[in-house]
Amino acid sequence: MPGTLVKPHARQVEQGVSPLDSVSARVADLTLAERTVALYVSDMPSARRRFAPEQVRAWIVQGAERLGEQELRRWAAFERGHRALTSFGLVPKEVQQRHEERFPKAKRLDWAGQQASNSSAYVPLSDAGHARVFSSEVDGPCPCRGTGSIGFYDWEDGEVDLMCPVHCAAELHAMRWGPRSSGRVLSSTGPATSTGASTTSGDAAQVWAVES
Repeated sequence: MPGTLVKPHARQVEQGVSPLDSVSARVADLTLAERTVALYVSDMPSARRRFAPEQVRAWIVQGAERLGEQELRRWAAFERGHRALTSFGLVPKEVQQRHEERFPKAKRLDWAGQQASNSSAYVPLSDAGHARVFSSEVDGPCPCRGTGSIGFYDWEDGEVDLMCPVHCAAELHAMRWGPRSSGRVLSSTGPATSTGASTTSGDAAQVWAVES
């Protein structure tokens, strides 16, 4: 039921580590996009109100287990890719349609993103989470067609190329903030574009921002 504390599935806990520490460790391995998706599919209420950190952690674990690791990462990559294209007004109609099929409740997705961002204050990303921080895909044809460059016409400069906000996310971040963030080097996972039809239905930081 929404609004109730969800008990995570049983899992072996290392000696000297409390069950709560174990849950936090699992959440720490998730990027903010993955936490957002997990919260979206969890029993978290859509009503905006303050929740205890342990409750939010439990919902993140619940949502992650509900989708499974592979689907969670896939949905999160599509969500992050859509968000990156949206920030530049470059979302193709087909991609937008698939996004709305997967995340039909836009306000809930936004609320899940806020809760996921807040969770980083008490459960920072682990090294495993940071390793996937730029993992993004486009659920359909990307405007850059996999080249990493999007050509357009500028009235002052004429024909110019824009670095793809999805496939060049790490490079764009490095240009703006430098190659390091929070004392660690962040790397891109490289181009990844899905052109297959989406069969799932169900709804987090700006393209320049670091998910940490």
